[in-house]
Amino acid sequence: MGHPIEQLFSNSQQRQLVILRYLLKHPNRPLNLQDIKSCADRSTLSLITYLTEFKHKFSELFNLQLTTNIVIFKNPSNLSMDRFYYLFKKESLNLLLLEYIFHHEDCSRKTICDQFFISRSTFYRAVHSINLFFEEYFPTLSLESSPCQIKGSEKIIRQFYYTYFSSGHAIFKWPLKNLRHQLPTVYSGICLKLFPFSVYTTTIPIFN
Repeated sequence: MGHPIEQLFSNSQQRQLVILRYLLKHPNRPLNLQDIKSCADRSTLSLITYLTEFKHKFSELFNLQLTTNIVIFKNPSNLSMDRFYYLFKKESLNLLLLEYIFHHEDCSRKTICDQFFISRSTFYRAVHSINLFFEEYFPTLSLESSPCQIKGSEKIIRQFYYTYFSSGHAIFKWPLKNLRHQLPTVYSGICLKLFPFSVYTTTIPIFN
């Protein structure tokens, strides 16, 4: 079972994450290509294409050995799905847009289109995709496009952004410098309920 934020990635990224998760669970041993194929629900050609891409794209993270029917994923002990979330976020328009809105309250559609070099139609597709995600996981929230802002309860907006930033930022780039991401879940929940901060403010009191 993946992180809810995965639903905001493109279909291709989601398929890649399924494969990467399987590899992470079965490191340093021969894997039958058919087993990976069954897990990922991909054709043999599609699976080989993804694995070949991983071999080159992530060569600094792990070693992937491919033969006709066998795959060996050599994984260093410190590699986890968080690293892939972090890398994929940088290529996901939906997630880049949400993070930009977090840091730039009430920005315009034109500003976002200029920032990410996208057309108006691409922008609206991203907004629609994000709202479909909200309908499933945060049904009281919605992303408005004029100006660009998330509408809904501030408490729920905080919970959403905590969910967002807790995936892929755990080690590599935690953006809220004054909030310790390693707080236990129970304390992070208390923080979200009690601390009176704006969703767009990064100055947040923390436990010592």
